[in-house]
Amino acid sequence: MKFWDRKGEIKFLRAYLRSFPNSILFIYGPKSSGKSTLIMEVIRRLRSNERVIYFDFRSKLLRASQSFIDLFFKIGGSEREGLKSAFDIDEKSKKGMSHGEINPFEIMEEQLKRGSGGNVIIVDEVQKLKGLYSDPRFKDGGLMDELLNFFVRITKVEHISHVILMTSDTFFIEELSSRSLLANCAEYYLVDFFSDDIAKEILLSEHLNDVEASYVVSWCGGVPWFLERVLSKRKILGVKEAVKSLYDMVKGEVLKSLGRLWRGKEDLAKKDGEVLVKVVMGGRVDMLLRDRDSVERLASEEVVFYDPIKGLVRPQTRLHDRAIREILGLQ
Repeated sequence: MKFWDRKGEIKFLRAYLRSFPNSILFIYGPKSSGKSTLIMEVIRRLRSNERVIYFDFRSKLLRASQSFIDLFFKIGGSEREGLKSAFDIDEKSKKGMSHGEINPFEIMEEQLKRGSGGNVIIVDEVQKLKGLYSDPRFKDGGLMDELLNFFVRITKVEHISHVILMTSDTFFIEELSSRSLLANCAEYYLVDFFSDDIAKEILLSEHLNDVEASYVVSWCGGVPWFLERVLSKRKILGVKEAVKSLYDMVKGEVLKSLGRLWRGKEDLAKKDGEVLVKVVMGGRVDMLLRDRDSVERLASEEVVFYDPIKGLVRPQTRLHDRAIREILGLQ
């Protein structure tokens, strides 16, 4: 995805990384809001003595049989253009870890303490570790707790590394933030779509005229991927047809998502439909009790976005809002 400058977000993240390591930072936001593109730009701008270890699980299909050791350690070099993709390990140590004779977290901490500059650990799409098998010591979800304990230790206790955990699964953020071990040990930062004003500036800078830019923003809002799609298709389809093709795609996705959720389940369709009406019409959604299950289902299909820190629910994008209204006959 192309990087369009995010001055506020970059200022915040650079300030966090320049500060004394003292907390885990959770970066969350809707899918395609540009979280990964942003963090890669921030990494590019870091000073040269900062060691970054970046675990990218965005495009990986993690198998339940994979181990924590396979994902977080590599035999031999794992560095490319100053960016590490794993902790280093030799064959003997890997066997020791696999047999439970060596604690992997001790090896990780030792390597972090060995560096002369600062350390930054980034885990992109951290929720993919939820169901990961590691070894017999980590049962019943214990791996995630062990990993969080380690991250708290190296930030809050030892102050030897910054830790950034990224996700678009906001119910997972809520689940983790409720754990007592994270009390006073974590910060949360929303990376959202561009504002309408910034989106229009971007489109004007890419040589759309004022009328075209205003039209795109009125339909698509500031979703970076939508803006890219319109810009790439405008010469072939024209701006309005490029927007229409995007809308048709989003509407089709919403219909398929609702079909998966509601097929043969009239009670769910009625309940979720009532929640969707509230969401698009500005009504109050009860996230404490009555509407929570529906929001979780709809968020899992990326029909709506739930912000657990602000307690807000909204359609995933402006095109999703339009599609929901048309599907439910609210237009």
